Amino acid sequence: MRRTMLLVTTLASISAAPANAQDWQDIRDELGKRGTEDSGVLRIDFPRSDLDVSIKGVPVSAELALTTWYGFWPMPDGTMMVMGDTVVREDELAGVLEEVEKQGLGITAVHNHLAQETPGVLYAHISGQGEGAELARKIKAVLSRTDAPMTGPAGEEEAPSVDWSSVTAVLGKPAETEGDLIEYAFPRAERLSMDGREMPSTEGLETAPEVKLQMLEDGRAVTYGEMVLTADEVDSVFEALTGHGMTVNAVHNHMLFEEPRLFYMHWWGVGAPQDLAAGLRAALDDMNVRQGSSD
Repeated sequence: MRRTMLLVTTLASISAAPANAQDWQDIRDELGKRGTEDSGVLRIDFPRSDLDVSIKGVPVSAELALTTWYGFWPMPDGTMMVMGDTVVREDELAGVLEEVEKQGLGITAVHNHLAQETPGVLYAHISGQGEGAELARKIKAVLSRTDAPMTGPAGEEEAPSVDWSSVTAVLGKPAETEGDLIEYAFPRAERLSMDGREMPSTEGLETAPEVKLQMLEDGRAVTYGEMVLTADEVDSVFEALTGHGMTVNAVHNHMLFEEPRLFYMHWWGVGAPQDLAAGLRAALDDMNVRQGSSD
């Protein structure tokens, strides 16, 4: 009787497992990180903590604006599509592009996200499709052409206690808070597609607008991120950000063959947290996004 009950319990546990659960282990093993899963996409980050970048004396942390990332998106045929963004020093760019070509991956954009930063950094957006572990090996080869740390810091520093209430009162609940940084994602409300296949609006592929703020020691905050826009939103969002004292550093594409065509607007601003939040809110109100950050 006990054996029968155990069998029933085991079968029930199997049937309770999600039918579409994705096994990411080969990718995680290859890249040495667990990553995070959102909307069926596995994202693995490699913050460029080796870089010491500043803008007009304000330090730019790796978590704020200098993170290499790759999103693995399962396809109906069992393959994966990978999309990502490799943060490079200017002297690393040629080697990265050479490796991308050698590995049979594609380049969808090479450009800036920041302005007046020292030293200069660039962002190489890549894509590819194939078997997950093989794609991970190709990504690892591309990463090897940079000095990006492949593992996290050896020890965790004590996280500062930051009062973000003046920001959350305007922008709502964040997707994440970590140390002195707060992050939001606002998925787009319309249907997105890539090569005719429905594509999630998610942090995992950076197809959702992403807003970050980091507290400075003097009580001001710095904000950076990317607004993911349709063509008819570009002008009004530009006006909302610049009208609130922020500098728009770039407007460009990150992908190819997406529908609708998406434009990425990157900005930089320093000031009182509540003032920055008001400007970000004004920009978001001119966009077709779902209000309230994703978890």
